[in-house]
Amino acid sequence: MSRFVRACCVLSILLYFAGSALAANDDHPGLHAVFGQRSVTVTGLPPRAQAVVYSFQLRPLGFESVAERIYEVVSDEDGDGTVTIEKTEDIEQRSIWVIAELTSGKYVVASPPGFGLEVATIAPGTFRKSANDADRFVTRWAAADMLYVHPGLGARFAYSEDGAPRDADGHADGFLTLSLGDAAVVPNAGNGPLKFAPGGVLVAVDRLSMQVVAGRLTGADLEERP
Repeated sequence: MSRFVRACCVLSILLYFAGSALAANDDHPGLHAVFGQRSVTVTGLPPRAQAVVYSFQLRPLGFESVAERIYEVVSDEDGDGTVTIEKTEDIEQRSIWVIAELTSGKYVVASPPGFGLEVATIAPGTFRKSANDADRFVTRWAAADMLYVHPGLGARFAYSEDGAPRDADGHADGFLTLSLGDAAVVPNAGNGPLKFAPGGVLVAVDRLSMQVVAGRLTGADLEERP
C-alpha cells in the first residue's frame, strides 16, 4: 500500500464553528475513501494512477475556526490501486475531501462520519460562455471553492467571494462567477483544461454551509439557460 505525503498549498480564513475527527460518509462514482485519525485511504484507483486531492477543513481556534484548504497530487506508486494520504494533524470531522483520478475521471467526495455530507447534482444554467466555450461556473453561493478535473488534461482550482477580485462578473450582485481560465493549475496535474466539456468532473463547495455540488459533465449540463 502506498504511503504518500506531498507538499501542499494551505490557505487560511476565519469562519465560525468547532469540529472533531474520525472515519467515512461519501458519494463515490468509482472510488472509495476510508478515514483514519490522521489519514485518508482511497481504493479503486487504476494501477499506478495519479489523483488530485482537495480538502476543506474547519479547525477549532477558540470560539471560531480556521478554514484550511489543501490541493495536491498523489500517486499509487506500488500499483495496488490504493493510496493513503497521511497528514501531520488529526483530520477534522467537519471536513470535505475530494479525490479524482487524472486519467479516468473516477472520483469520490467524502467526509468523516457524523458530519452529514450533502452532495447535490449540477443544476441547469450553472455554466456561462465567453466566446464559444463554456468556461464560467456561476452560483448563488456567497463564497465558493471549485475544482475541475478533465481526464487527460489535468485539473484547475478556483475560489472567491461574491464581488471579490476573483469574481469574474465583477459585481457584488448575488451571483458568484468563477472563470476556468483564471483558475490556478493544480501542481503536477497537467497543463489544466481551459473550458468545461463533457466528461469532465466538477466539484464545488459552499464555504459557508459546506454544501457540495458534484458530477461528471454532460452536453446538457453545459447549455446556457436564462
